[in-house]
Amino acid sequence: MRVSMRIALGLGAFLAVAGIVYAVSSHEERGTVLLLVCAVAFAYVGLVLRGAVREASVPVTGDTLVSEELSVESEHIGPTIWPFVLSIAALLFVIGLVAVHWVLIPTAILLLGGGAGWFLDIKRQRHPSELGLPHEPVSPEGTSTLEQEQRADDHDGE
Repeated sequence: MRVSMRIALGLGAFLAVAGIVYAVSSHEERGTVLLLVCAVAFAYVGLVLRGAVREASVPVTGDTLVSEELSVESEHIGPTIWPFVLSIAALLFVIGLVAVHWVLIPTAILLLGGGAGWFLDIKRQRHPSELGLPHEPVSPEGTSTLEQEQRADDHDGE
């Protein structure tokens, strides 16, 4: 991972220098912007890898094991259709920008509706009583707790 970190940081530095030289020597803006955006992207990847290397180099002791056991598990949110709706809206947005401008109006409505639907769906999964909706918690394995209880009852009866 250290090699990947060094390669990414090296590419970021090289592209930054190349972007500056390109900006000074040519009178074209697009190439300069592209080189500098790539430099920032590679620098970001390098810094993320650097953080991973530092975290991996922390020695494992009894205290770190106890703190890992006490850490709270991440909350599982069930599957939802809203990211797909938002990706379709993003595709329509690009089509509206490039070709057919009237598509931007329905796209904006679809983006707002998709974002609101996603947030309401997550809110319903976290706090079902606030919205007055029936809620069936989802376990991390993807089966609902009701299904798990029914399976347990079936096994107890046998």
